[in-house]
Amino acid sequence: MQFSQNDLDRLLAYGVALTHDRDTAFELLQSSLERFLGKAPADVQHPLAYLRRMMRNRFIDETRWHHRRDPVRFEEDLHSPTTEKELDELLVDEMSVAAVWQELSSSEREIVYFWALEDMTASEIALHLGIPRGTVLSRLHRLRHRLADKYSKSGNQHGS
Repeated sequence: MQFSQNDLDRLLAYGVALTHDRDTAFELLQSSLERFLGKAPADVQHPLAYLRRMMRNRFIDETRWHHRRDPVRFEEDLHSPTTEKELDELLVDEMSVAAVWQELSSSEREIVYFWALEDMTASEIALHLGIPRGTVLSRLHRLRHRLADKYSKSGNQHGS
């Protein structure tokens, strides 16, 4: 399969529209072309449309991956504890999370991990675990209520 210079220019322009950066668009186009030429079905009737769809899907995948993996810049994004009280509160929060984590079953920890740490949707978790989406939603709902009930009651008891 061959593409004209005009086709490649149009695809690059589409990539720039997606990425807002010419260099990133060029990399996106190059990687998509390599994949297309290596794995595209022989009976593709609209190769430009097929390639644009590949570029879009690849862009979405890369954006999600970078969004999930962006390093936290402590000096920009987080307030560092400056007083002993703030440091104590931070340690208490970490201990609370560790205590809650120990209370969860392995299946609950798995769902919480995918949901909270990997930032997956209920549909993505369901697909990954091979269970219905409703089951994931139900488990998250019950878990939230169970923990809210337990810790709001224990918090009230400490305040009395």
